[in-house]
Amino acid sequence: MKPYIFFLDIDGTLAHAGKVPEENVCAIKEARQKGHFVFINTGRSYAHIPEEILSVAPFDGFVCGLGTDIRFQGKQIFSSALSMETIEKITEIFLEIPEVFSMFEGEDALYSTDDLYVPDGAIKIKRVQDWKEKYPDAKISKFTHGKLEGEPLSALCDVIEPYIHPTYAEYGQKDCDKASGMHFVAEKLGVPNERCVAIGDSANDKEMLEAAGIAVVMGNHTPGMEQYADFITDTAQRAGVAKAIRKLINE
Repeated sequence: MKPYIFFLDIDGTLAHAGKVPEENVCAIKEARQKGHFVFINTGRSYAHIPEEILSVAPFDGFVCGLGTDIRFQGKQIFSSALSMETIEKITEIFLEIPEVFSMFEGEDALYSTDDLYVPDGAIKIKRVQDWKEKYPDAKISKFTHGKLEGEPLSALCDVIEPYIHPTYAEYGQKDCDKASGMHFVAEKLGVPNERCVAIGDSANDKEMLEAAGIAVVMGNHTPGMEQYADFITDTAQRAGVAKAIRKLINE
């Protein structure tokens, strides 16, 4: 039996409204019992994945922060972080607009410059100098901000990649995305691309879906994502991940 590797987005895919349907958990267990691999492949940094997601099912590993932090069987096997120069430039811009949600998503912690909404447990950045003086070893995977007119970070798009969503924007690292993370894992495990299954619903899943041997798009996908699908499964609320996994492992 040749194994599949399933790469699952979290929000709007594995989970609906922050909750993972029990049917998804059962299907993940069934797949692993049959010798297949199951990875989370998320835009969230590792520090931004809720504990209830980390522990809900026996995942083989995690591709986090748009391909910048990869973990297999509890060990980190790849890491890439934004440069301190890039972090400081972003900080300088967003300290001038503290009314806008901002979040530096790190491997081990979250950081924010905004005044109105600081995520639970996030560290407040008050000055550009805070990074070098207080957090010089912070490994920042990506940056996320709330809805704004225009693109304030467009001047940095030679080093960061924008993913613009209806209510927020996220910026990953150039040369890293969900597809590069998927390929890294597949090569490490010796699984050919035609056995890589990507399951997602929105814009930051595009590269992963395009690059996967089998692309599965959720029933609740954002408009336009259907063009990347080999097939469309049910919605996140109705355990579309479980239906897709079982469709493939029971063929």
